[in-house]
Amino acid sequence: MNYKQSRFIFNICVPGGVLLACLGFDLADSSETLSMILCVIGLAAILGSIFQAFLFYKCPKCGKRFDTRAQLPSYCPFCGQYLEPYAQSTRK
Repeated sequence: MNYKQSRFIFNICVPGGVLLACLGFDLADSSETLSMILCVIGLAAILGSIFQAFLFYKCPKCGKRFDTRAQLPSYCPFCGQYLEPYAQSTRK
C-alpha cells in the first residue's frame, strides 16, 4: 500500500467510524445489541484506520511519517522528494 491509498482509507474510515459509533449511541434505547455492534464496528474502523496510517502514510524515499492532520503533501517535508502526482518529469 502506498501513502496515497493509506490517506484515502484514513479519510474514509475515520469519519465513517465516528458516524457508526454515534449511530450506535443514538440507538441505545431501542436495540441494545444493535447499538453495541455499531459502536464496536465504528471504533474498530477508527482504530484500524489510525493503525494503517501509522504503518503506511510515510515518504517512499526516507520512510518518515507524514502528518495526518495536514493535506497530502506535494513533497516530503523531511527529505524534499517530490511525490506523485507532483513528481517532476525527468524527461528532456
